Amino acid sequence: MPVVLRGTEAFCTACGRRRLPFAQDALNLKGKSAKVGGGAARVFGMIVWTFGFFLSALLGFVLQYFFPEMLAGYAVGGTIAFVTLLLGSLLFFGGRTLGKVGERAATEAQLRAIRGLARQRNGVLTAGEVARHLDIDSERADLLLTDLAGRADEDVGIDVDDDGNVLFLFDDPAAKRWRVRVEKSGLDPDAFAAEAAAIELPAREADAPLEREG
Repeated sequence: MPVVLRGTEAFCTACGRRRLPFAQDALNLKGKSAKVGGGAARVFGMIVWTFGFFLSALLGFVLQYFFPEMLAGYAVGGTIAFVTLLLGSLLFFGGRTLGKVGERAATEAQLRAIRGLARQRNGVLTAGEVARHLDIDSERADLLLTDLAGRADEDVGIDVDDDGNVLFLFDDPAAKRWRVRVEKSGLDPDAFAAEAAAIELPAREADAPLEREG
């Protein structure tokens, strides 16, 4: 399982126990170099655009002013502007692509960590638990969990407990809902089933004549 670095200490993202730093992949370093490098490349690309176009305009104006018949200003200024546009575009858009690669790597690492945490928590997670274990903010945790729940290839369901907490249920949502409700009720499973049946069966019998008439 990946770890989260907090200062000089590392903690397992699943169980929360201390681990040796860099013994496993550090979750909060995943994709960071690509994102930092991409950001630096975009900034440098904008600097190249700014100074390059300024230089091309300045030289073009000066040369064209003193040598109007030779069209030197257009030639020199246009060449510098073309090189500036090309180099700046490579840096800026290449940096943006590199940043997206880093963001995807970080997201996939976080999703893998969430699946591992779900196995440790018997398939029931909240955004608060994920945020605490992965060392991310609650909004990011909720976004990742909602993304998993919305994927067709992921068996993840969403439920709300009696206290209004949003639960994300992994692997078998129906069974997880039943277990969560049993635990919340404070009853043993047989007593909970009997109590649920006492409520549901009369309701079904009352609906039966309507269904037959329909």
